[in-house]
Amino acid sequence: MQECYRDPYLNSFKAKVVDARDGVVLIEPNYFFSASGGQASDRGEISWEGRRAKVVDVVNESGKVLLKVDGDLPKKGEEINCVVDWERRYALMKAHTAEHMLFQALSRTFPGIYPEKVSLEPNSFSLFVRYTGSLDWNNVLRAEKMVNQVIREARPVHVHITKKSEVPADVRIKMERIEDEEVRIIEVEGFDKVACSGLHIKNTNELGVFCVSHITSDKPGVWKIDFLHGSDAVDFLLDTSKVALSSSQILGTNADRLEKTAANLLAAEERLRQEVKELSEIALAGLKQEEVNGTNLYLRIFSCLSQKLLQEWAGKLVKKEKTIVVFAVRGEKTASIITGRSRDLALDMRKIGEEAFRLMDGKGGGSESFVSGSGDPKKLDEAIRFIVGNVKR
Repeated sequence: MQECYRDPYLNSFKAKVVDARDGVVLIEPNYFFSASGGQASDRGEISWEGRRAKVVDVVNESGKVLLKVDGDLPKKGEEINCVVDWERRYALMKAHTAEHMLFQALSRTFPGIYPEKVSLEPNSFSLFVRYTGSLDWNNVLRAEKMVNQVIREARPVHVHITKKSEVPADVRIKMERIEDEEVRIIEVEGFDKVACSGLHIKNTNELGVFCVSHITSDKPGVWKIDFLHGSDAVDFLLDTSKVALSSSQILGTNADRLEKTAANLLAAEERLRQEVKELSEIALAGLKQEEVNGTNLYLRIFSCLSQKLLQEWAGKLVKKEKTIVVFAVRGEKTASIITGRSRDLALDMRKIGEEAFRLMDGKGGGSESFVSGSGDPKKLDEAIRFIVGNVKR
């Protein structure tokens, strides 16, 4: 086990150089922490005889904790002064204890939740969990309140060392990951026990304040929970409160009704979207075509229809024989064009589209029969004239 486990609060010490070569230094004793348990390794500095070098990483190779340094190397046998970047280490120690407390609180709130991994880097603390349901904010808030209650109770954090074969049943542990015969157990008194190889604080009150800042899910059933502690948590909560109060004022409601107001607005927006779609389909169904050299040309510039809806309708129309569609939407900042032809015509719409999009200082893509793209709305008319000119040849 790492020597820093004896006293994680020890952040300066003297050591003797056992070996130093190729930017790597081996010292004895070594109270620098090497990344473990999802917690990032220490940074710091070593100095000797008026010289110094930055400790840019700490790694564990075959049980030896090595310092990777940037700068001069001390000689074998020299005594050096070692200083750990305490602000970095202490923030990560607090985050690690907070992560244990968070998962315990979540497990009491979301039965069946399972820890996947932990990522504790400077200014970035994340817990990854597996859960088949939804991590709704109402229940996450319950877990946050539980963590903050344990913080206020100033519970001691204990470290226990036990044999692998004697780990108590109430300890959270992934036995397949334990390589040593001894297991290090971190206990938040009366609240949580878990096997862990990271560094931790002595008392929960050192955290000050805790909050969850973000929840995301990149794949089904796996959730990433970002969290904060101390002054960063306070700042986040104040900023979030300001946004909520300001939004409530804009919407003409109270902060405690903001969620309901937002839900009502979303429902109203969905109804309006459906109504617009129905009206748009009525308008599109009534489009008249122009006959050009025995070909049916559907040409129309819109101001507000969605590009997705126009693509759907263009796709339907070009299924008719001898048909060409040129649809466009002119917005304030951008304009888009959708153009296609039926399969019985020989026009290369990709080539025509590429030149049209170039005229708009834009870009697009598609196939020889169907393309779409966007560009400068001020140059839309020129691009449309180019497309129609090629169609009428």
